[in-house]
Amino acid sequence: MPLVNKKRSLENLQRALREEAAWKDSNRFAQFVANVVGGIVVVLGLGSKLAVVLFARLADAPAHLDEYVQYCRGVVVVLGNDALAEFRMVVQSLRYIKLENLSDPQVVARPLVGAAIVSTVVLLVYKYKRVGWFCGLQVVIILQWIVALYQMARIVLSLSLYVTVKVVKQLLLVARGVFVGLFCVRDKQAERLRRLMKTTKSYQEWKQMAQYLDVLEGKDDWKTTIRAQDTEHCDFMQMRCNVDTLTRTLDGGDKINVKELCYVVASVVMRNELGVDSPSLHLECNSGTKTAITRYNALVIRALDTLAEMSDEKFPHAEKLRYFQRMKQSFGSTALCLSGGGSIAMYHMGVIRTLLEANVLPNVISGSSAISRRVISHLESAGSHRFLSSSRIA
Repeated sequence: MPLVNKKRSLENLQRALREEAAWKDSNRFAQFVANVVGGIVVVLGLGSKLAVVLFARLADAPAHLDEYVQYCRGVVVVLGNDALAEFRMVVQSLRYIKLENLSDPQVVARPLVGAAIVSTVVLLVYKYKRVGWFCGLQVVIILQWIVALYQMARIVLSLSLYVTVKVVKQLLLVARGVFVGLFCVRDKQAERLRRLMKTTKSYQEWKQMAQYLDVLEGKDDWKTTIRAQDTEHCDFMQMRCNVDTLTRTLDGGDKINVKELCYVVASVVMRNELGVDSPSLHLECNSGTKTAITRYNALVIRALDTLAEMSDEKFPHAEKLRYFQRMKQSFGSTALCLSGGGSIAMYHMGVIRTLLEANVLPNVISGSSAISRRVISHLESAGSHRFLSSSRIA
């Protein structure tokens, strides 16, 4: 039964993670749907309207054929030889078009209408340039109004869809909260524990609650199980080989081969060795990571402590100092960057106090417009503890 409960808890956790990822993309999805739907509606609406008007004009053109012909003759007379030459070119171009019946008014109407429109535009622009500029300006204004209406339609659709998605999301969250409160006791306890974790005063309290939260959410199985997707972030096979090598070297007791141990330790002490620092392996649980990674790091620390505590007879002091200096140069130094002083400066002192209590505060501290770095750098060790132990610091 405990195994079945763990499997069910793991399935519920995976389902909750998928739902949470979907909620994060709801805003992008609403914006995308609004843009697509808005563009389609506006384009189809304007396009259908223009198509109806155009087809109606073309259908009525043969009925007014005589009027168009008379109008074209008048235009030709006014324009003179140039307009007549253009008209003749249009007529000559019609010779190469295969028409079943040239006497059909519908067949002849289209080129005549086109010639009349072109001739009229040329005449107006040529004789009355101000009229031409005015017409061009009106066309630009009409296009601006069309673009403005299109943007307004997009904004309205985007806003309506965004509000709809938000309302649906809130309703589903409320329904989910009611369901969890009535039927899911473990989830209810986990939610209360999360709220309680935000009120802790020290990292040790927070860590204990985080470990208990992992038990409630059934994440212990994830820590002890190596899945196929986990191997994409970390080389667990090579890690097992390194563990076997370190264990065999350290188990020698008083007969430890110093040169071999130095060589093995130097090959594994690197940043993100084998992918052990991949974010995906440290964000799944509330506390800790894979058990294999935790044991691997503990074994590497044990090997470093063994080398550091060796007597001068086995590992001369000067040689030991050069070895650790080269290793530090290769590994690099960690720096604490206290950036974003205007918005998160209230957390700087709490972070510094936690690192100082754990004895892992880096020597290099930079950044922050809230002078947190300057305050810490000017305090002595005892003064730092007194200052940071204040209850007003979170």
